[in-house]
Amino acid sequence: GFYYIVDIMNCLINENMTVKSFSKQMYPIIAEKYNKDVSTVERNIRNVIDKCWGETMVVNLKMLWPSNEKPTCCKFLEIVRTYIIMKLI
Repeated sequence: GFYYIVDIMNCLINENMTVKSFSKQMYPIIAEKYNKDVSTVERNIRNVIDKCWGETMVVNLKMLWPSNEKPTCCKFLEIVRTYIIMKLI
């Protein structure tokens, strides 16, 4: 899932795409690149979210998502994108 997110972030940041228009278009491309099903790509991204959301490494991300609830895939990708852009500025 991590590599999927890296590829997604590259597209979101370098091509200035929005997450909402992106997820339905990009998941099939990522799936094809890694020879996986679209559902596998999304499930692995959800696994990354599950894994990291409770760990201390996402304390900074939690500042961008103050809810106690774990974000959806799209929202998580938006949070990571925003965090990366903030760090680049």
